[in-house]
Amino acid sequence: MASAILSAVEFDHDHLYKFTYRTRFGVSERVNHPYMNEGPWTSEVLAGEVPLRVGQRMTFVFDFGDRWEFDVNLERVDPDMAIEEPAVLETHGEPPAQYGR
Repeated sequence: MASAILSAVEFDHDHLYKFTYRTRFGVSERVNHPYMNEGPWTSEVLAGEVPLRVGQRMTFVFDFGDRWEFDVNLERVDPDMAIEEPAVLETHGEPPAQYGR
């Protein structure tokens, strides 16, 4: 999913990142870039394994120096639409410049 987000905004894939979300008990959990010291890691967790409910969101933070934040919202679950790789279905506007001017 990180790759799909970064490709959609035309960012280089050259920084660490993490996904954070709240459990149904309000506890903040995260799934980290594979090169980070603490797991769980995105190389081991599938998007469908993250316990989100429809309408819930998680935050994708990319490049801890510049701290780009993206909201990822779960709009629906469709078991008939299983896919191998995440894909961006829709975008709006122009992507920001990753490194300024």
